[in-house]
Amino acid sequence: MPTQQETFDIIVAHLRRQGCRAGVKSDYGNIRCCYRTPDGLKCAVGILIPDDRYEPDMEGLVLRDNRKLKALVVDELGHSLYLCDRMQMNHDGDAVDNWEAGFRGVAHDFDLIYTPPGA
Repeated sequence: MPTQQETFDIIVAHLRRQGCRAGVKSDYGNIRCCYRTPDGLKCAVGILIPDDRYEPDMEGLVLRDNRKLKALVVDELGHSLYLCDRMQMNHDGDAVDNWEAGFRGVAHDFDLIYTPPGA
C-alpha cells in the first residue's frame, strides 16, 4: 500500500509534467474534468488508475461518489480517499497557475513534504 507521501508525489509529479487540466468541452462550452481524456490527459486521480483497469464508465462522478473507482483506487490499490479527494479538488477547481499553492496547502494539511518545482 502506498503511503500518503507516495500518492502525493505521484500526483504532483504527473500534474507538473502535464501542465494542464484533463478535461473535455461540454455541450455548454465549459470544461468538464475527466479521469482520462480521449487525447491521453489524466487528472489527479486518473494517474492512479492502471491503464489496463481504466473504463470509460468511471467518468462522471468524483472519487468519493464513484463506487467502482473507489473500490479500485482506495480499497484495492490503497490510496487515501481523503488525500485523493483534495488533490482532485485542486485539479478540478483551481487554475493551473494556482496548483502549486494548492499542493503546498495539501502537504501542510496532511503533514507531507512539499518540494517546490526544480528544487
